[in-house]
Amino acid sequence: MRIPNLKIVALFACASAFSSCDLFEKADDVTFEEELIINWDSDENLTGENVPYEDMQILDLADYPVFAPYIDKIKSVEITKITYRITNFDNSPHNQPVTLVGGIAAFGPYDGTTPSISVPMAAASGVNLGATTTETTLAIDAAGLSNIAQNLLDDKQIKMYSEGTLSRTPVAFRVVSTFYVKITANALD
Repeated sequence: MRIPNLKIVALFACASAFSSCDLFEKADDVTFEEELIINWDSDENLTGENVPYEDMQILDLADYPVFAPYIDKIKSVEITKITYRITNFDNSPHNQPVTLVGGIAAFGPYDGTTPSISVPMAAASGVNLGATTTETTLAIDAAGLSNIAQNLLDDKQIKMYSEGTLSRTPVAFRVVSTFYVKITANALD
């Protein structure tokens, strides 16, 4: 009778040992939920109407001190949403409303020249730059957010493009883009 009990204890010990390996693997993980911000400063000085606009910025995880000790140990990146808002709007001297028509936000690898994800910034009527002061979420589906997150995981940085047509210039403004991310790194590797 003792031998079967010993087998049960041995089986339980083996099962515990194998399941606890996964627990040890996760025990040394550190997870950050952060808001990563890109500020786009635009100052279009020429006078005109229906002026093409384009800009590109790089989101680089190395620019955020919270990630510095873990930059080469990042195991996963999840992006829950990406937003934008306009600040520091200045439409002088004409003081007329300025709209970004056909505005597109696009994302691609930092070492590439072609975006892999493109999404409209607003309806066909455009984005009124003077009125878009509250945070607006880009309409990116889960697959798009996953693609952007994978680029950040692989390269630790990603390019973000913005383009469209400005209804009138001169105009100056800042676009504040916020990436809501959850990043997990292995703290002990």
